[in-house]
Amino acid sequence: MEGSTLYKNLEYYKVDLKNLYKEAGEKLAEKIMNTFKNASTFTFVLGLGGNATDGIHTAISLSKRETYRIKIYLIGRQNLVENEILSECIRQVKTIPNIEFYNDCYARDVKQSEVNIEALVGTGLNGKKLNKRFYDVIRRISHFQNPIVAIDVPAPHYTPDFTFSINYPKTQHAEVINLSINPDTLNLIGPGDLDEIWIPNSYTHKNKNGKILWIGTSGDDFEMLKTLSEDYHVEAKGYLLQREERNIEITALQQKLDFLNDMEWSDHIIIDIEKQDLEYLTINLLGCILKNYSHKSTIPYALFTKEYSAKIIFTDKSTPTSCLQTYQESNAEVMIYFGIQTRVYYGSEFRYSNVNLRFNKKLQKILIYQTSVYCTKNKPWSAVRASLFQIQESIKSTKT
Repeated sequence: MEGSTLYKNLEYYKVDLKNLYKEAGEKLAEKIMNTFKNASTFTFVLGLGGNATDGIHTAISLSKRETYRIKIYLIGRQNLVENEILSECIRQVKTIPNIEFYNDCYARDVKQSEVNIEALVGTGLNGKKLNKRFYDVIRRISHFQNPIVAIDVPAPHYTPDFTFSINYPKTQHAEVINLSINPDTLNLIGPGDLDEIWIPNSYTHKNKNGKILWIGTSGDDFEMLKTLSEDYHVEAKGYLLQREERNIEITALQQKLDFLNDMEWSDHIIIDIEKQDLEYLTINLLGCILKNYSHKSTIPYALFTKEYSAKIIFTDKSTPTSCLQTYQESNAEVMIYFGIQTRVYYGSEFRYSNVNLRFNKKLQKILIYQTSVYCTKNKPWSAVRASLFQIQESIKSTKT
């Protein structure tokens, strides 16, 4: 299962994590035994998080066959493990006769067996680089002659012989191990998503989480954006569109160089234009923004074309079906649809979350703006999940 974000979310929803990890380990062990029927020796290389917890439960299940000989290499120090379930399992395996446990291991310590199981990192890695110790271990095991099995998702920089993913495939050729839990439960948003967007990145400098540029038609909306930006330590700049007969132009565009520099300066751009004003927006201005900066922009659906996409698209028109089709055809990473319920599509598996914001224009605006602010530092799907959880909590507190 995935890392600390999922762990915190499931804990928040009072899911029995111990039994969930135990079930995952039992089913993974069964799959490994059926795949390698003649094997009797197994090597596990484990990280320090949720993926390692799946791995160690698999080792415990395999150890019930007394003829098996199992070696577990913990790549890191045991005292750095924050997952209490993993800590308990480590204490348990030290008492099992046919398991040899090695703490604080490096690549040179790892010896291959007939089957080698990698459970270093999960999907919680989120595109980050492996640390050097993990990278060295991957380089070593990738040269093993005997088969390698990755649990849930392989670590970067190698291709295992088999990947056994939990509940849904994490790679193109992964075999899926289905647990009894409803797969939708694993997609629930929660406090883990909010915690994740506060983790410092290597490029975060002096408590600044990024820079955002706003282009819109309401000064009040920009004031809202500034407040949200200050809360997340983001620097905000804005350009207010002025309506003049049949044309809208940006006053500051008279100083064109400043405007272009500000677009380059920003980590994320949000265009928020009222529907009735879209027809007045100059084509040149629209083309300038979307042609060059769609990779870091949030736009209304009315501006979307197959030529000009964006990271985030929002709309209160169309239907869920057509929105999903648009999302699948676009390069967008998040699609926010304000229908009977607000539906947010995100991720390559086209997952979605619902939240009741249909008749609350202010909360709809906050969702769009908060997600854009978080996008100065995070992936859009991480940003929108954190924003959704914040709004859901604010709705709950209002009701109580």
